[in-house]
Amino acid sequence: MEKKNEFLENQCEEEEYKEYMYNEAQKIVREDVSKLIQEREEENTLVWRRYHQRRLIKENTISFICNEKGHKARDCTNRGNFNKVCGREIIREKSDNRNNSNRENDRDERKKVVNKLELLVNEYPEVFKEEDNKVKYLTGIKCKISTKQGEKIIKKGQVVDYYLRDSFKKYLDDLKNRGVIRRSRSVWRNPIRAIKKPNGGIRLLSNLKALNDLVEKIRIVDVD
Repeated sequence: MEKKNEFLENQCEEEEYKEYMYNEAQKIVREDVSKLIQEREEENTLVWRRYHQRRLIKENTISFICNEKGHKARDCTNRGNFNKVCGREIIREKSDNRNNSNRENDRDERKKVVNKLELLVNEYPEVFKEEDNKVKYLTGIKCKISTKQGEKIIKKGQVVDYYLRDSFKKYLDDLKNRGVIRRSRSVWRNPIRAIKKPNGGIRLLSNLKALNDLVEKIRIVDVD
């Protein structure tokens, strides 16, 4: 009995360790991706301003404050608005420099992310190794979900488009073989919808909002 308890404790510690390392890797990726998104938004703003200036130049719009084309008086830097730059050549030069800088920064950021991930994979090979392609279940922990009495917890299913049926069946069989999903006798049923992805794969969508409203709220009390 003692050996069995020791085995279960070691198994739980290993699962917690794997989950911790996975979360750390995801955190690194999210931080780098957030930085790239922010830089991309700034670049899009600059591109929009450049397009706006070109349109004004094409329309021969001239500021009566500095007598230069490409902007109106309310956008003139001589009037105190420093968010936009007077003059077509200055705008083009700044935009080109920014685009080149962003491309170099994107390459550097991608290299940093890849290097960090490679270090994690090499440092913790037991976490990232793929013994098989099956998803394992966490044993010893069960979660009970209670629903409101008298409420229907079955939602009407949705019909899969005819041209997706073969692909959908193959995708479900693959998920079953890898242990991602399994057959259940539960009365709880929520419809899923199959969507074709741009790369030709299948994406499964499910709206749990209606069923979430039927779940009884459980108050968790901390025990000292």
